[in-house]
Amino acid sequence: MPSKHACNAKRFHGLARLASVRGHVVFVDESGDLGLSSRSTRSITICAVATGSCRRLDGIPGRVRRRLHVKKQKEKSELKFSNSSSRIRERALDSLATMEDVRVIALTVHKTGFVKDIEADPDGFYMSLCGTLVGHLPLASAAPGRVNLVFDARRGPRSRGLEFDGQMAARTRDGYREMGLMEPEVAVSRFDSLNSGGLQMADFAAGAIHRWHESGDDRYRKMIGSRIVLDRLYDDE
Repeated sequence: MPSKHACNAKRFHGLARLASVRGHVVFVDESGDLGLSSRSTRSITICAVATGSCRRLDGIPGRVRRRLHVKKQKEKSELKFSNSSSRIRERALDSLATMEDVRVIALTVHKTGFVKDIEADPDGFYMSLCGTLVGHLPLASAAPGRVNLVFDARRGPRSRGLEFDGQMAARTRDGYREMGLMEPEVAVSRFDSLNSGGLQMADFAAGAIHRWHESGDDRYRKMIGSRIVLDRLYDDE
């Protein structure tokens, strides 16, 4: 098992690499699941949080922990919307909302209209959703020069991972070209969310938006409403 020092060093160098590049960093995460059982969520939300201030965004979870004196328990070593108290959720989302250069894009799918697609290829369905999401990135930044996409590290065959990365880069460039904008350079990275405050904040944004579509509770979504530039629902009805 890697030492704490090694994990911190890996996180620091990864963040330093992202913070040093030009353009926007876009953190992508989801809330909900692709399960089809009675215990599964009714919908899934894919969310992108774009910013030119990577370090500030990445530091929000740590600041929330310090201000609210949240202990780092082994079984709960990262902040997640789903298992956080309302106090933590409010502090994290309020911090996100105060970042003027943050833009949030989200797509939510009610799964009942896409059962056959999910059953046939859940990974392919997820890839399609993410591709549609990144195609809307020009709404978050019209001329970034470079777009740095960051996804949570997902298990699976390396060949499928390379296909996913290639599709995300292509769909991002297509989105800019289709809007008559200059195609940016696109880089795709994968981080463990444990070591990425940016991915943790994408999880909070996704959780806030998903909660509204899943149960009608919009109190958390309202907190980041000023940062949302797209919140699209795909429904079978």
